[in-house]
Amino acid sequence: QVDAVVNGVDAVAAAMRRSYDCILMDMHMPEMDGRTAVGEIRRGGYAGPVLAITADVIPESQQGHLMAGCDRVLI
Repeated sequence: QVDAVVNGVDAVAAAMRRSYDCILMDMHMPEMDGRTAVGEIRRGGYAGPVLAITADVIPESQQGHLMAGCDRVLI
């Protein structure tokens, strides 16, 4: 089953409500960006894989996504 949300706030709420096998996180969302959302999700106890979905090709930006708690960056 796939759940979709429209912003980072809703992503955090969904991750706190339900256990997911994997989270695909858009890194540029309204209301709360992906890095902040991933941090909140990790602090909430989610230990599964989080894959950053982004068009960021700058290595420093990709590294920032990983440091925020993502396991991989998909471009």
